[in-house]
Order: sequence, then C-alpha cells, then structure tokens
Amino acid sequence: MRHSPILLALLVGVVPQPAHATVLRGLSLRQLARGSTLIVRGEVLSRSARWSGGRIYTKITLRVQRSLRGKSARGQVVSFWRLGGRVGRYVQMVRGAPSFSVGDRVLVFLSPRAHRLFVTGMAQGRFLLRGGPDPRSTTVHQGLAGARLLGSHKALRGPVPLVAFERSVLALLRARPEPRP
Repeated sequence: MRHSPILLALLVGVVPQPAHATVLRGLSLRQLARGSTLIVRGEVLSRSARWSGGRIYTKITLRVQRSLRGKSARGQVVSFWRLGGRVGRYVQMVRGAPSFSVGDRVLVFLSPRAHRLFVTGMAQGRFLLRGGPDPRSTTVHQGLAGARLLGSHKALRGPVPLVAFERSVLALLRARPEPRP
C-alpha cells in the first residue's frame, strides 16, 4: 500500500515530539526572596564539576559584591551548586538549570538542600547583570533557557535597572508574610 506525501506529512505533525524544556512551578519574586537563605550579587570566579551519587554537580564560586540576605560580606567568596556539568568526557545536561560562566556578574537567590547551597527555583533564581560596574547603569536579566514556567508567575519582563530590582527584593524581605489561606 502506498501513502500519499500529504498523509505522511500530516501523520508526522501529529506524532508527539520530545520536550525540550524542564517545566518548573513559576515563582514570584516574593517567593524567590522568602524561599532563599542567601541572596548575593557578585562575579563568578570558577566552576568545577564532579560526580556524586551517579550525577554530575557543578560547584560555582562567586566573589560577593553585595549581600541582600544572609551573612556574606563584600569580598567574601561563596560557593553553591547546580545539577549537571562536564567531568572528563561525560556531560550531563539539565534543562532549566541555571548556567554560569567565569566572569559572569550575577545576582543569585540561594537555598540549602542536602547540606549544600543551590540556586532557588533552578534557573529562576539566577539573574545576569549587564552594563558598567556602577549599579546605576547596570540592568538585570533573567535567563530561563531550557525552562518553561507553569502558573501565574512568569519570567522577569525585559531588563530591569539593578537599583530598582534590589530595592524591590529588600522591600519584599521587610514586608510581613502574607496570611496562608
């Protein structure tokens, strides 16, 4: 039996394609701030990956320029982890995990998990800083490559001035918690 090219094209269009994103519960800025024990802005100094429990984890080391929450002073070094990375010839990619490169200037929301700090909400808790060294000329960008958010909370819309973003985070941390329904 011979199939027409149009029928084959229609059938191929109906076949489910593999997902190319990790689906995350969208977190509001309030949830990111309140769910994090450490919120810092700084420059990525190094990345190193290692095996642990059959998975690859990458350790990111950051020099703190400003701490919005937690006990990290300017100039202090903070290390945290993300799932995935490269060890020798092995690569483990985790879509929705935050990405970091040496030299990146970032603002990160961190929370403890299994006696280590991880980025809160995966890629949702990592914000890339762009612009000059002066915070007044710097903007905040949220990159969610490989992540899709569910719920009413969506990604940061466009670049936001760093000064305004930090002011919002600090205001959310000072505000009284919302009553639970």
